[in-house]
Amino acid sequence: MEYKYKHKIKYIDFNNITLLSWHIRDTSIEHISRLSKIVTPSNLYKIIFPYEFIILSTCNRVEIYIYSYKSQKLSEDIKTFINNELGNDKCILGSLDLLEGKRAYRHLLEVTAGLKSLALGEYQIQGQVKNAYINAMRDRYISSYLISIFESALKTGKRIRTETEIGHNNISLSSLAIDMMFQLNKPKKENPILIVGTGKMSKLAAEYFFKLGHKSIIFFSNNPDKRKDFAKKYSSVVLSLKELELYMKKYKFIFSAISSSGPNISSSSLEGRLGLLSIIDLSVPSYFRKSATTNSNSIIIDMDTIKQLESSYFRMLKPTLKKCEYILNEEINGFVLDHRHRYELSRAQISS
Repeated sequence: MEYKYKHKIKYIDFNNITLLSWHIRDTSIEHISRLSKIVTPSNLYKIIFPYEFIILSTCNRVEIYIYSYKSQKLSEDIKTFINNELGNDKCILGSLDLLEGKRAYRHLLEVTAGLKSLALGEYQIQGQVKNAYINAMRDRYISSYLISIFESALKTGKRIRTETEIGHNNISLSSLAIDMMFQLNKPKKENPILIVGTGKMSKLAAEYFFKLGHKSIIFFSNNPDKRKDFAKKYSSVVLSLKELELYMKKYKFIFSAISSSGPNISSSSLEGRLGLLSIIDLSVPSYFRKSATTNSNSIIIDMDTIKQLESSYFRMLKPTLKKCEYILNEEINGFVLDHRHRYELSRAQISS
């Protein structure tokens, strides 16, 4: 794909940058999951071509970055497409955050640095932004304009994690949820932890449990036979999901992060179970029905719980956030100044 401008000297016109952003803070994980299935490069290419765009899609957010002088029209076309596909879903329509110009650029820098994550400072997001950027370059959905913006974001994210405390604790959504549960109910280190799923969040959870001194973990998967290498890495076993309910009757601490078509654990599954059951459910969509815990001797932390966190939870990070703000402003001012200089050179080239 080629994006043609009249002049050889290229500069960012911030009026051409638009961001459509959805986050689970404003909607639900189920809605984000539905949205991510239709907001794909192949679908948006038909709407946005020949202009530049990048899609950032994670379990927490769906974002579309566009560079075009027709951004307003393209945004309306994308919203119309989404509404038609999802039947005018009011929750998704109402949760859209539309940012333009330097606000969109700043937002990208904050996202890449982990400052817009539910787990403040979450470090996986840097890799997710990088992957979205690499994929867009590979498929030629972007050219020099969005490339320069994403390069700036990745550089800033790395700098913030190097020069501030934000990246020193390797905070992830998994570790945040575990810390929250441990404040309510901390399992004995000799008791096995049950982890449902063998994806990235489950791996991060396992590593965090080991870091905290827990030595025994039992994994459950839809395809246990294909996860033998995974089990070996953690000196553990991977069992079939069908065996989970049996183990739940004996062991009381569960971490779940699995992709499934719908909730699979119901109230009836927990009948007759003795003792407090602690469940962390970061699955997409939720694996444990709320009713399964409200009528039993159980506590649950899920995406909705994490969304309700007050900023005071991160009060200890305020000095760090101040330094992050300084780095962000320094990068933005330098980037804007550079492109203003490019603009002036371009104008001078025209005059000559």
